[in-house]
Amino acid sequence: MLNTTVNLWRKINDTNQAAIPDENIRASLHLRFHANHIISTICGQPDSPVEGIAPYATVINIPIAYSSEDFINPLNLSRAISTAIEQGANIIHCAACHPTQSGLAHEFIDKAIRQAQENNILVIAPAGNDKGECWCVPAVLDNVLTVGAMKDTGEPFKFSNFGGKYASQGILAPGENILGAQPGTDEPIRKKGTSCAAPIVTGTAALTILSLVV
Repeated sequence: MLNTTVNLWRKINDTNQAAIPDENIRASLHLRFHANHIISTICGQPDSPVEGIAPYATVINIPIAYSSEDFINPLNLSRAISTAIEQGANIIHCAACHPTQSGLAHEFIDKAIRQAQENNILVIAPAGNDKGECWCVPAVLDNVLTVGAMKDTGEPFKFSNFGGKYASQGILAPGENILGAQPGTDEPIRKKGTSCAAPIVTGTAALTILSLVV
């Protein structure tokens, strides 16, 4: 069943949406594949298709959505952040990107992020891939470590959001040809974007914390 899912998803990537006509199912699969790629970059295990930067870090995966509409639900995201705080996280990697042109966030998200920071938790989030037409929440909020994507040549991608608070609390990380795992198969895949760059920073931060503990 998993191999069938992988084959269907490859057809979707080839723009053959007829493979899975239901839009909600396609969105749900996309979120799962995306999350799998991110987590493997951070903590993929040794001798697996993708060894992560910090394979011995303890990672708690907290889903925030099963559809594209739920993905930008502020209540879902704030609950996920609160759950991470309750679980004693040192770092919160927030893969979500809520578009904003004002730089302001819903009060639920703003409160959750501030609570994390008050508990000395580092919050890391991608800058977004909107060519600078907007920013992303929580990346644009105060004291969040914002991650933009750069090419293999070291140049920033044009699609990587920029400006505003990103200029003072942002960092560029490799965001091209990032190897990550896929569910249901041992065949890894290379992707690009700020969502691929951010886990590199998170993995590095986790590795730093682990070295201090040891």
